[in-house]
Amino acid sequence: MANPILANGVASPQSIYSEYSVTATNQTRAQGHHPIGTRAQLHDGRVYYYTSNGATALTVGSLLVGSALSRSGNHDKIALTASFANWSAGNADPVLLSTDVDTSDIIQDEYADGYVAFELTAGQGGHIYKIVSHDSVDASVTGAESTFRLRDPLVGTAITTDEITLCRNPNDRVITSTTAEEELPVGVAPIGVTASTALATDVTTTEAATTTYFFWAQTWGPCAVEVDDTTIALGIAATSGDTADRLEAALLTASTGATPTITGYDKIQCAVGMVPAVDTAGDYAIVDLRIRP
Repeated sequence: MANPILANGVASPQSIYSEYSVTATNQTRAQGHHPIGTRAQLHDGRVYYYTSNGATALTVGSLLVGSALSRSGNHDKIALTASFANWSAGNADPVLLSTDVDTSDIIQDEYADGYVAFELTAGQGGHIYKIVSHDSVDASVTGAESTFRLRDPLVGTAITTDEITLCRNPNDRVITSTTAEEELPVGVAPIGVTASTALATDVTTTEAATTTYFFWAQTWGPCAVEVDDTTIALGIAATSGDTADRLEAALLTASTGATPTITGYDKIQCAVGMVPAVDTAGDYAIVDLRIRP
């Protein structure tokens, strides 16, 4: 059965072998069948998360990583100096003022299905909330407001020194892995997916209709993934590699002690699964994914 089963036991109307497109205007982020990050699984235990594609087409079997979770670093550690009174205990619709956003506009719903986190150890530090939707805000207009509709009400009241970071859902507008290796793996594309239209970053920009493409990214269980080298072998951990879109082996070297040493420690942090079968570079290896259960 190719239609993933949702948490309520009902099958999704969208198969894992199909993409779903939504066209939107007026800079509103397009919404798909489900909230981004919705979990589903097949009867055999393979797990998928509902994902939106970024501005580059995806190929089948490619390793996916999260794009920048806070756009260009402009929306992290936002000081609530002027907005703190709006972020009070019990409020599920706090308001962020443009005077605290600095110079970077917030586009309507660009962080929908994502999170807002309090970062400093003082005040409300350590609390994180799911964002349902939010308004846009023009950072150049004094007093402009953006209302954030949260899944749960705030458990405490912010203070003047509190700082928040706006974070996209890791499955929102994903990209294929690059040669950097130090990335956040979020799944594998079970199909080829069309590139989405790049979203605006300025609320005053007049843009044509944008199209966002949604699909189910696999995160757990047997999966065919393109590999990078011939060292992929039975029982070896697979990691993000130094070739875009592909996996490579987490290499181990012999040591004088009983435990082998790890070569390229930065790679092992990005392990995505185990390889149950031998394969060759450029082919699709059967990998037992272990990204997100």
